[in-house]
Amino acid sequence: MTINDKHNLNSKIDSTAMTLDSLFAQGRSEQAELCDDNFTKMVINYLPKNPSRVAKSRNYFDLIGLSIGLLITYLVVEPAQITASVFALLPSNVSISLTSMLLVSAVLSSLALAAWWGVERDSQAFV
Repeated sequence: MTINDKHNLNSKIDSTAMTLDSLFAQGRSEQAELCDDNFTKMVINYLPKNPSRVAKSRNYFDLIGLSIGLLITYLVVEPAQITASVFALLPSNVSISLTSMLLVSAVLSSLALAAWWGVERDSQAFV
């Protein structure tokens, strides 16, 4: 590509850009402004000042439901059956000790409780 070709290409790009600019300017001038009549302010003013949060007593229903679900699961499915099903998914050359399973479950439970506590603590800031 020669210098002349580059100059011609640049002038083509410039003329195309000028054409687009004029089309956009024409479109903006022909379109009427949107009239919102302070719609956003009216919506914000309509919102309640202090939104109500879920009462703490409703959290007990979650705990009661979790307890009932765990009890039903314990009565219906034997823990040994669940453990055997999990071990069946692993290759035969992998062995997992009971201690490592307990350690992993304790760590995961701690992380889940920490996450739940963090979410609950942050939601209490809005009350």
